Amino acid sequence: MCYHRTMPTKARASHRHTPFSFHNFKFSRGMTLPEMLIVLTIIAILLLLSLINVQKYRIKASDARRKSDLAAYKIGLEHYYDDNKCYPDPSLVATCGADTLQPYLAKILCDPTSLTAYMYVRDDCNTFRMYTVLKDGSDSDIEKIGCNNGCGPDTNGDGTADYNYGISSGNTNAGSPVGSAVPGTCSLAGGKSCYAGLCSVCCPGTTYRCNTNGTLCNPDISCSQGGQ
Repeated sequence: MCYHRTMPTKARASHRHTPFSFHNFKFSRGMTLPEMLIVLTIIAILLLLSLINVQKYRIKASDARRKSDLAAYKIGLEHYYDDNKCYPDPSLVATCGADTLQPYLAKILCDPTSLTAYMYVRDDCNTFRMYTVLKDGSDSDIEKIGCNNGCGPDTNGDGTADYNYGISSGNTNAGSPVGSAVPGTCSLAGGKSCYAGLCSVCCPGTTYRCNTNGTLCNPDISCSQGGQ
């Protein structure tokens, strides 16, 4: 006897193929492709925000390092002055990592990003200023020391100060230099000028004092209080 074997209807149906459609496509957890794209977009946005926050943290960390370095310089340079009655020559502070200021400073400190020595200016034996650039331009300390419009020397020759944060000897101010001044004169041509060592309206405002060489205007709050 010959038997004809047939597949059950249900079994045969399981072999039928339906056309592929993205709308019908399901991932293993039941998520459709559009839903997966939304999730991936959200993840990408979160990752981007995380990277931005990391960058902000790095900027704040590097700025904190710059402030800490200059604070260490302030202590070391004042001790040097106490012993030598003169602040160190700029050549002693010029080589990053050198031991030229020992025992007052273990080594010449470097900017954490550029890996170069900080800008050091000595007007004379009795005054010094040191500058850096804080990457966070909104740092409140920038305005506190009068550097919100820039301070320090104009090394680029573009008529603007190159730095926004600094320290100085106790008898001067890191402040904002303006133009190329001529001692004892008040001329607007070629930059503002001032009277050496005195509060001066030739500087950009009444809260500025001229340096001892008559070449720079430095913020000095005492000038707005009747100082001379």
